[in-house]
Amino acid sequence: MANKKLKKDLKKQPTPIKRLFAGAKARKSSLIWGALKLAFIAVVWIIFIGIMVTIYYVHDLPDINVIAHQDHKPQITIRSSDGTVLAKYGDLKGNTLTYSQLPTHLVQAIITAEDRRFFDHPGIDIFGIIRAYYVNIRAGKVVQGGSTVTQQLAKIIYLSPERTFKRKVQEMFIAIQLERNFSKEQIMSMYVNRVYLGKGNYGVDAAAKFYFGKDATEMDAFECAVIAAMLKAPSKYAPSNNLKLAVERARYILSEMEEQGYITREEMRTALPPSILERGTARGALKNPYFSDYVLSLIPELLENPNQDLNIFTTLDLSAQTALETAADKIMTEKAEKYKASQVAALAMEPNGAIKAMIGGRAYDSSQYNRAVVAKRQPGSAFKFFVFTAALENGANIEDVYEDKPVTYSQGKGLPLWKPKNFKNEFLGSMTLFDAFTQSINTITVQLSEKIGRTKTILLAQKLGVQSPLQNLPSIALGASEVSLLEMTQAMAHIAHDGVKVNAFAILQIRNANNEIIYEHADLPNDVVLEHHVVQDMKSMLLNVVENGTGRAAKLAGRSAYGKTGTSQDHRDAWFIGATDDIVTGVWVGNDDNTPMNRTVGGNMPAWIWKDFVEKAGEIKRTYIPQETLPWKEDDIFDALFGHSETTDERS
Repeated sequence: MANKKLKKDLKKQPTPIKRLFAGAKARKSSLIWGALKLAFIAVVWIIFIGIMVTIYYVHDLPDINVIAHQDHKPQITIRSSDGTVLAKYGDLKGNTLTYSQLPTHLVQAIITAEDRRFFDHPGIDIFGIIRAYYVNIRAGKVVQGGSTVTQQLAKIIYLSPERTFKRKVQEMFIAIQLERNFSKEQIMSMYVNRVYLGKGNYGVDAAAKFYFGKDATEMDAFECAVIAAMLKAPSKYAPSNNLKLAVERARYILSEMEEQGYITREEMRTALPPSILERGTARGALKNPYFSDYVLSLIPELLENPNQDLNIFTTLDLSAQTALETAADKIMTEKAEKYKASQVAALAMEPNGAIKAMIGGRAYDSSQYNRAVVAKRQPGSAFKFFVFTAALENGANIEDVYEDKPVTYSQGKGLPLWKPKNFKNEFLGSMTLFDAFTQSINTITVQLSEKIGRTKTILLAQKLGVQSPLQNLPSIALGASEVSLLEMTQAMAHIAHDGVKVNAFAILQIRNANNEIIYEHADLPNDVVLEHHVVQDMKSMLLNVVENGTGRAAKLAGRSAYGKTGTSQDHRDAWFIGATDDIVTGVWVGNDDNTPMNRTVGGNMPAWIWKDFVEKAGEIKRTYIPQETLPWKEDDIFDALFGHSETTDERS
């Protein structure tokens, strides 16, 4: 019995093979359960992260229902003192059009150019994204976008123009919501009424009025194609910027419309380019609106709330502006190639600082950089004006005798010794300060600056309005520190203003949309900053510069003129700052890349421009504040914009 029981017990015990399989089965089961647990945890985390990412992208999305209100940038109208519209900035909007009012060719052109599956996709076009990706990979650069019209509308209404992944994701979210809340026709209508089409125009109706002089409802197929062409890059394809490029892209869109069956081959073949109205960049009387850009930059300093519609009366005199542009264009056209000078800047003001004319560059369309205000360049010998004025303030006399001779100065530890030379590399011996200034003698100017102390010259320049940093080195006497043309012209105005403090100004008055005066220029108190004898002595020396010195090219027939020439090292900058009894004018000529010119000096090109301007300008109108009752209606702005424009017609 015992043996039978033992055998029975042994049979119940698993064999080694059975034990092996049993262990493997248990481990497999444990691994499966472990994997399922990990998968469950991973899914939970993925869902959690997805929720967090979604919250991150959508928490600050705008309310899709708040779409009716169409914000606009402030409309700012800049006028001359007599009310003439010089420039207009901000949004220019036309009529809001319903879908049924849109020309059929316009919708077809937009769909062809921007979103061919517009009526089929749910706001995002996956096929379009794949197609754009493939085209861009083949081209090796971004040549095609994948955004739908709905996505573009989302960006226009709700989002900033920044290029970030978050903004792109938000754009997609909003596009889907727009498709759920609005019909395709409503989306297209909202898009064409809000899209930016260059030159401050928002919406197709404003653009049609601006470029073609007609309502959007009256546009033909080619005009519709021109509008659609601008959607890709308004600044690049605006017909007023590059008519040839705009027409080329419009023709391409028309050919694609023919391929899509929207127009016939005959319609495409006979379509004629539109007449494009010639508009100024800032939509006003200024051909080169450097001055109006400058006025615009001053507004935040004058108003607590600049974000409103404004009507700004300025000091500018259109006849003076025209004379200055004509003079600069004439000399640059005739002499620029010979003297290897590519740029010019000029500024004219009344003795009290009222700016009457401004040129910031040779052509605004080519460069909006304002060289009259923003650019800082070495004034060369024109800076001697400050040295001699400071010396007269500190006891020097114009009959004091100095010797024109070789001199050497230390520029500080680690810097080489400085040995200033004269323009002609010669030394003329003893002479009075009067003659030294007339002949622009460098060595005597530096001796004078060192004798009175460079700090006095710096303080004098600052007193006369120079805010640019001035280096306290011996070379400051010869204009080594960079300053602006505005600073130099304003400083010279103190002589014309009999030593009374001058601050250049451009704005007379600002009114809001209700025609209420919210800012008015106040004349400075008659603070004398230069004593009478200093003014008289400086004026006599400046007069002699024009009569017998380096500024002889600026001499006027029958009128007194005074001024100072300036030429920086290697002929990189040439200046003439001069004045008559009623106008103070500064002129700079040079190259933006600071390359040397060909023997250009302050006494030739700048002086020629100065003289030509002063002779053409005649008597400058004095600035005045407009009467409070001067009307301001939107109608006269649109008359100025659309009523009297010449056209360029490619049909002829």
